Amino acid sequence: MLPKPQDRFLFGGHKKNIRGILSQLIFALTNNELGYIHYHKIKSESINHFNQRTVMRKYFIVFCLMVSANHYFSAAEAQEPTLFYTIQLGAFDNPRQSDFEAIRSYAYVYERSGIMFMGGFNTSEAAEAVLEKVKAKGYHDAFIVERKLAESKKAYVVQLATHAAGEPIEWETYSKAGDLWVMPFDKQVRIVQGVYADINDARVKANTLKTQGFPNAFVKTVREITINAVSDFDMSKGTVAIVTPKGPKQATEVHLVRPIANQFSTVTTHPAVKRKAGMQLQTALKEIGMYAGAVDGKVGKGTEEAYAKALRTNRRLKRYQAEAAKIPGFDGWEDARLLQTIARDMNTKDETHEISADLMNNLPESPLVAADAKTVTEWNTTMLKGLDAWSAKSQYNDQIASAFKVAYFKAQIKFADYYIGKGMTEDQANGLSYLIIKTLLADDLEGYY
Repeated sequence: MLPKPQDRFLFGGHKKNIRGILSQLIFALTNNELGYIHYHKIKSESINHFNQRTVMRKYFIVFCLMVSANHYFSAAEAQEPTLFYTIQLGAFDNPRQSDFEAIRSYAYVYERSGIMFMGGFNTSEAAEAVLEKVKAKGYHDAFIVERKLAESKKAYVVQLATHAAGEPIEWETYSKAGDLWVMPFDKQVRIVQGVYADINDARVKANTLKTQGFPNAFVKTVREITINAVSDFDMSKGTVAIVTPKGPKQATEVHLVRPIANQFSTVTTHPAVKRKAGMQLQTALKEIGMYAGAVDGKVGKGTEEAYAKALRTNRRLKRYQAEAAKIPGFDGWEDARLLQTIARDMNTKDETHEISADLMNNLPESPLVAADAKTVTEWNTTMLKGLDAWSAKSQYNDQIASAFKVAYFKAQIKFADYYIGKGMTEDQANGLSYLIIKTLLADDLEGYY
């Protein structure tokens, strides 16, 4: 007895694809009596009532079709892209969308690790065609970068929409979906959310997003090298406005830092003091495009203004600052509260304690002995090295780590200034600042050191 039609294996089981169509055709040629096809095997319960010549003719036709199908699919698989091309425009100081107005319609312009790129292409010919037009507009140093897709991990994202390169994007709406990524492709850019290592997690998120205003959300398999985390550049002001049903408008900047209120918060800064943490803070601010001054370790007006600007405009810091502002009891120690909020987001544990300001009201008042100071200093050094290793794993990690470093060095300087104001030496102040930071973060950052 033959199996029922719905039980038959038809080259992958999808009647709409070419394999399914071919197997159905083969099944028809065998007059529905030879059974079903399982890849290259043809099974039959009985052929005794067939004319032998008819059977052999049909076998021959089936054989020819299967050979042709194998040749077709082998060729198709060989044509799948193995390389990915993009155009590197160069390094720019505080780039904005308006800086690339002349070329934005050619392909999507994006930032990656401080370097500006544009487009994503499956062929070198497509990339070269765009490069020629880009150079004609004055970007003479632009060149094509070739990347091997096989060297990049596969991942899953949820695609929300596709836009033509250069057209306004409603980032205010898309930001409700969570962490956003862009996937440039020829003259288009795909807006995606993610990233997920497990396809089932991506499917759950896609179904959730469909109920939250993204009815066309669907799961897409990508290579990590083809997507880029949405940065401040993507959402920068200029020719790319935030569009609402009432028309375009500029993003509203909100300063969320609370006023200084308690006795511990009145800390005298020391802008003339050159310190390692000051240089590290300036470097961290420079890496996210917020500081253009000299990296001299002196935390003066320029550094403070750059830090305040980062809190208002850097996408990650702005989000963390908004979350931190909901936590009570840190009046005057907002830097520490922000740092804890970021560390809590990095925590991979299922259960965590509530962020509390208790330590801020019970700061240690005596310098550490040399052995203890060395221990906490080494802990902070090891933790930062672990953070660097973690940040190098993906662009998503790097964005979080960049925000963490800005908050970390700013908080460390604030704690040190507090103790310097009490008459301690810089080394004594640094030792206590490292102790406080370890106390605040050790539980959340377990696994990073």
